[in-house]
Parts: sequence; C-alpha cells; structure tokens
Amino acid sequence: MNTAIKKIVGSLTLVVLLAPVGSFAQAERVERKGAAPSSTPGNTANFCSMLNERLSKLDQNLMERTENIKDRRMERKEMVEKKVEDRKNKLSENRVKQDGKTQEHITKLMERAQTDAQKAAVTAFQTAVANAISARRKAVDASISSFTTGVQKLIDERKVAIDQAMVAAKTAKSAAIAKAKTDCAAGADRDTIREGLKTALASARETFTNAVKKAQDTFKTGFEALKTTRKSAFEKAHSDFKTAMEKARADLKVAFGEAKNATTTTTSTSTP
Repeated sequence: MNTAIKKIVGSLTLVVLLAPVGSFAQAERVERKGAAPSSTPGNTANFCSMLNERLSKLDQNLMERTENIKDRRMERKEMVEKKVEDRKNKLSENRVKQDGKTQEHITKLMERAQTDAQKAAVTAFQTAVANAISARRKAVDASISSFTTGVQKLIDERKVAIDQAMVAAKTAKSAAIAKAKTDCAAGADRDTIREGLKTALASARETFTNAVKKAQDTFKTGFEALKTTRKSAFEKAHSDFKTAMEKARADLKVAFGEAKNATTTTTSTSTP
C-alpha cells in the first residue's frame, strides 16, 4: 500500500470512528472526577450533557476532515495522471531518437550497396525493419493502454468500496449515538449507556477496518496481475521483434555476402 493511500485510509478511520470513542472516553474521565455512584440521576444527566457537547464539536471536525480527504484524493489523482503523461512523452521522445538512428544506419547500408540487387535488398530490409518496429510498438502501446485502463478500474473500485464502508460506518456510528441520546433522554443508567455506545462504536470500527483491508488486498492482487500481464506482453513483443529482425538481417546478408554484417546496430534498440 503506498504512502498516500495509507494516509487517506488512516484519516478515514480516524474521522469515522476513532474520534468519537476518544472524545467519549475523555468525557467519561471528566465526569468521573466527582466519583459519585453511576446510578445517580445527576451523574447520568451530566454525562449525557457532556456527550452531546462533544459530539456536536466532532460533527464539525468530521466535515472538515472529510473535505481534507477529498482534497488529498484529488492531489493523488493529479499526480498519477502527470506521471502517466510524463512517461508517455518520454517514450515518444525516445522513439523519435531511435527512428533517427535507424534511418542513419539504413542510409549507410544504402551507400555501401554496389549492385541493384544489393540496393533492392536494403530497401526490403528497411521495410522489414519498419514493419518489425511498428508491430512491436503497437503491441507495447496496446499493453500499456490495457494496463492503464485496468489500474484506473482498480482505483475506482477501491474508492467505491472504501466510500461504501465509510458510509456504513457513519450510519452505524449515528445509530449508536442516537441510541445513546435516546437512553439519556429516558434516564437510563450511565454505565449502561456508556458501555453500549463503546461496544457499538468498536464493532463499527472493526467492520470498517476489515472492509478497507479487503479493498486494499483486492487492489493489490489485481495490480500484481496487471503487472504480470504487461510484462508478458512486453517480452512477447520484444521476442517477436527479435525474430523478425533476425530474418531481415539474414536476407540482407545473402545479398551483401556473409562478411557484410553492418546491420547489427539496427536491431539493438531497446526502445519499445
């Protein structure tokens, strides 16, 4: 899991669940300073009053942190898009440079051709090289496109899963708080209200954490599968390119003679 995602998930957990529990515990410590029996109506009233005040402030903090999470997600999205674009531009630049080098070698070969048959062989070799390069680039581009689309799909699915978990956690938290308030209004025992709320929030937190972990694990598994598929596609594209180039070089040697082996550099490009 990358650092940015860890921060987002950590913030989600804090926003949705941890803050209410922490504030609840703080309210309990303050309220317990009086050390009176828990069943005393005054103690229950004080506890409920403090709880309501704390929860009101937490609602505001929740809204602010949720907006911060949205901002971080957008920043992460823009950063990924920039990296993809930078790599795309870099690949394009490298291909342009390699095309120039390839043309230089073809020109040198043509200059060395002495007979019409040799010139025809160089022309055929040039066509074979162009076809091999084009085929490899198409295969690589298709693989990159498939990988990029697949990763974006995984990101979108992970976001949906985490957002759904967040909504479910908020719903569970709201239900637990609503019950605590109802029990307060009914004059229920303070300890009973406190333990019920803590148990409900802990359960919601665990459910949320498990859902986030599942979403992350699913993303990781899918991402590794996409990388494996891309790697295999790259290897096949290079293997096919190498095979095509070996045949083109062999055909050219026939026209130039076995001693003429000036085409090796043309096949050495590593730019996909």
